[in-house]
Amino acid sequence: MRRVCLLVSLLLVLAACAQPPAPRTLAGLPRTQVLAGRRATELLRQMHGGRFQPPHAVVAEYGRGRLNLYLAVFPSAAEARAALRAMTEAMAKGSAFSPPRPQREQPQRFLTVGPGGHHLFWRADNKVYWLAGEPERVFAAAEELPQPAPGVWL
Repeated sequence: MRRVCLLVSLLLVLAACAQPPAPRTLAGLPRTQVLAGRRATELLRQMHGGRFQPPHAVVAEYGRGRLNLYLAVFPSAAEARAALRAMTEAMAKGSAFSPPRPQREQPQRFLTVGPGGHHLFWRADNKVYWLAGEPERVFAAAEELPQPAPGVWL
């Protein structure tokens, strides 16, 4: 009996670990495409002209392009923080995006407008989350994903 309980517990832990970092649905939209691993990191590198290349990434599309999630995973929270700071500073100097501004309710989240619609991005632990799409979907999706740590840390 103990072995069965141990085996069941182990299977539950493994199943929880196997959950994809890009949920099946987000902001009421089904996931319609997902890239992970080398393909996702290469896409992020190309999108940023080689200036942003996390070691691991996931890119997911929801509702056939109505919402996109870009998730960059770094070895540590400090590296994710540095990447987010560099991105935010580069965007503030001028780009196709409006200067990112912290959100009043969540100063750890940044909003910008540019290609692909509204963009909301933040860091949670060692991950940088970036959502792009319709404003109402972007804000709804942000509430469904891991939240940034409280305080101002950029």
